[in-house]
This record gives sequence, structure tokens and C-alpha cells, in this order.
Amino acid sequence: MDSRGKIDNNADSNKRLQRAEPLSRGVLRKQNHKRVYKMRFIQVGVGGFGRGWVQRLTDNQSVEVVALVDVNQTALTAARKIGKYGKKICFSRLSEALKKVKADSLVCVTPPEYHKQCVVQAMKAGLDVITEKPMFHGGLGRERRKLLSFHWSGSDGM
Repeated sequence: MDSRGKIDNNADSNKRLQRAEPLSRGVLRKQNHKRVYKMRFIQVGVGGFGRGWVQRLTDNQSVEVVALVDVNQTALTAARKIGKYGKKICFSRLSEALKKVKADSLVCVTPPEYHKQCVVQAMKAGLDVITEKPMFHGGLGRERRKLLSFHWSGSDGM
């Protein structure tokens, strides 16, 4: 806006705004002739509650699902249908997905007794993590402190 409150149609300022890079993770993609910032997600656990997450991530314009992980092939097939994803993004082990895809974040929707394994692997890989509660099954004290220490310091105290 100029000093009179009118919109400034200055082409140079518009070009500067278009070149601006986002401050957080993700990638810029062209979509319908627009630049769209998308976070790349791995989802671990696509059956049960995971089906709802598949739908939410698929519907979110600022998300690109780069991997689906589940030990149950039937659940993976159903998730592929929900999101219209190809087989190449489906994995039976998180370690495989982490080696083969580039991601920014991970959603862990596994049974609680597997949260710790999933969360620790993702954080060691440098991913942001969303998990359902509880973060860990059973006692949380010492393991939680170790994980948070790892997250903030970057050192491997595990």
C-alpha cells in the first residue's frame, strides 16, 4: 500500500514476494500455475485410526505424502485407494522408507507399544514428528527425558 492506503501494483515488489523462500521445511511446487509450499510426510500406521490420518493428509493442500508404512499389506492397499497413491510409496518397514524417500515430517499412528521405536527413528533421521498419545507405552520418565535431550541437543543419548 502507498501512503494514501491504495494498493501498490509495483511489479518489482510482486516479483520479490514471489522469490521469497518459506522459513520452515518443505518444498515449493507448481500447482495450477501457482507456487505451493508442501510439507513431505511419511505416515506410519495406516489401518484403524491411521485411515483417518490418510484422508486428512490427502485432503490437505499443503501436504505431500511421500511414504506410507504398515506391516499389514491389506491396510496399505486400502490407504493407497483412499489417497490414490502408487505402490512405490508403500513400505513394510520405516527404515526402508527413511532410506528411499526425502521427507520433512512423520505421523506415527501405530499402536502405543510401537510409538517409541517410530518416534526415535524419525527424530534420529531429523524429521519433525506428530504422534498420538501416549508418546511411549508404559513408563515415560527416563526414556522421555532421553528423547527430549536428544531432540534439543542433537546428541545421541539413546
